[in-house]
Amino acid sequence: MSLRPTLLGRLVAAAYKLPPLHIVLKLDDGEIVEHRYIAAIGNAGFILSPYLRLPEDFILMASGGGGAPEVTSFRITTAGEGLWSPDFDVQLTPIRLAAQPQLRALFLAQSVAPPDALSQPLAALKPGCSVDLVNGRRPTAGHVLHATRHRLSLQGWTNPPGGADETWISLTSWATGEKRFFRAAAQERPDVTRYFGLSEATRPGFNVTLDLDAVRGPQTLDIYAISGGKAYGCGLGLRLE
Repeated sequence: MSLRPTLLGRLVAAAYKLPPLHIVLKLDDGEIVEHRYIAAIGNAGFILSPYLRLPEDFILMASGGGGAPEVTSFRITTAGEGLWSPDFDVQLTPIRLAAQPQLRALFLAQSVAPPDALSQPLAALKPGCSVDLVNGRRPTAGHVLHATRHRLSLQGWTNPPGGADETWISLTSWATGEKRFFRAAAQERPDVTRYFGLSEATRPGFNVTLDLDAVRGPQTLDIYAISGGKAYGCGLGLRLE
C-alpha cells in the first residue's frame, strides 16, 4: 500500500510531525477494530486478512484450519486534512501456505482418551463449579454456547473435595451419543481460593480452548473434576450448537 504525504504534508513534516494515520478494519463477524498505521512499515507490505490478533492466530492459519476472522473492508483515517494524499495504490497478494494440521495442537485442546476415573460411575457428590467466561465473555442464564471458528474457549473453576487434580470437558453428540473428552489446563484463582478457604497450593481455576474442527451437530457440554482418583460431575449440561 503506497501512502504518501501531499506537498503540504511534506512541508509540514520538514518542520513538525505529521498527524498519525489509523487503519480501521471491518471483520466478517461485524467487529470494527482500529490500529495506528505507520506508512513506512505498511508500504513494505503486511498481512491484511485474516486479522491476526494474537501470535497463535498465525500458527492456526498455517495449520490450514483458519481460526481468525476475515477482513471485509478497511479505510485509512487521519486528523491531518490535506496532509496525506487521498489517492493511493493497494496491491493484494494471496497467501499460500502449505497446511500443517499438527500445529493446531500447540494452542487448541484435542479430544483424547479419558482417564479411568471418567469411565467409572461418578461419585454422587457434585463440586462447586462455574464457567465464568465463554469465548472471553460472561455467559448469561440459559446461555446456549456457540463455537467461534471451530473453537470454544472456556474459563472457570471447580472445587471438589480435596481440590481438583485434573479438570476435563466432555462433549456428547445429540445425534449419535458419541463422547469426546478434553483436558483443561489448571489456573490459579486467588478469589476462589480465598472464598472457600483453600490451600494456597491449590489451583481451582481452569482454562481451555477446544478444537472443534471434527465436531458436528449440537452437543451437550459437561465439566468433570478429578480428585483423589474420583471423578465429580458438575452437572451443568450446557448446550453447544
